[in-house]
Amino acid sequence: MPVLTKAISSLFIKPETTEGTDAVPTGANALQLIEHATFSFGHEIQNPQTDLENQLLDEAFPVAPAGKWAEVTGKVWIRGLGSAYNGSTAIPEIDAILQAMGLAVSGTTTMLYDTASTGTKSVTVYGFRGTDTGVFVKYPILGARCSKATFRFPAGKPAELDFTLRGLFVQPSDASAITPTYQTSVPPLFAAANSWSLGSLTGAVLRDAEVSLELPLVPQLSGNVVDALAGYKPRARKATFAARFEAARIADYDMFTAWKTAPQNALSIALGSAANNKMTITADRATIFEAPAYDDDQGLWINRVSGLLTPEGTNRVKFTFAP
Repeated sequence: MPVLTKAISSLFIKPETTEGTDAVPTGANALQLIEHATFSFGHEIQNPQTDLENQLLDEAFPVAPAGKWAEVTGKVWIRGLGSAYNGSTAIPEIDAILQAMGLAVSGTTTMLYDTASTGTKSVTVYGFRGTDTGVFVKYPILGARCSKATFRFPAGKPAELDFTLRGLFVQPSDASAITPTYQTSVPPLFAAANSWSLGSLTGAVLRDAEVSLELPLVPQLSGNVVDALAGYKPRARKATFAARFEAARIADYDMFTAWKTAPQNALSIALGSAANNKMTITADRATIFEAPAYDDDQGLWINRVSGLLTPEGTNRVKFTFAP
């Protein structure tokens, strides 16, 4: 059973040069959380001693567990930079998370993250929790990768990113807190009216939408080693989308035919309007996978669709931060 520790008030994430080697995050690697992050810990190998192993009629005390992992989940508002990107020090706030999801990064003034990448960057994570005695506890994770990232675009609210990172457990310790350097002058991104389109559907009143990336991680176990866990490797990646919108007539958008014939439509989401604080998500191949449904909102008919984003085409699945 993993141990849950809440009230992580500051989080720092930095890509590693060598997998599993501490990248030593600084204040510039801070994420501006909109709620406390949650850390959890566990182990891949329990190491019990059964009666067959100890030659007794009872189970003996277990040997120390091995393959110890740590995981953190958090939520941030999506925001750009507010000044020109340079591809190294001046980068979007969620740069490390996108790289840990296996997205290739390129560009300087315009930062592009693309599912064309065939590998994943590992990242170092530091989390800090304050105590009632004024001491801070540091929770490090090494060799971490992002197992899930969900981008949400609710009506009237800033765009949100929920993420989960998993990697190698490191013993927490009392430590001096790092002072975060937040992009405080940059407002979070909102989707403008009609900035979401799916194939022929371009003018719907959108209630909410989301794009999710899932990266199943497989533990790398190393025999006869005390901790046994060498890291986590991705075995696949799955991109999905979902949306709820108003469309009174079939002529507005025939989602049932789109589900029945499974055409591959283009998906586009545009966020923000201020200079250096814009983001777009594009995909060439969006296919409605689940049967369409609807929600009844006080008598208002809300259509609900969801499906797969596949990696074919020029745009595959791309996240672009533009000037």
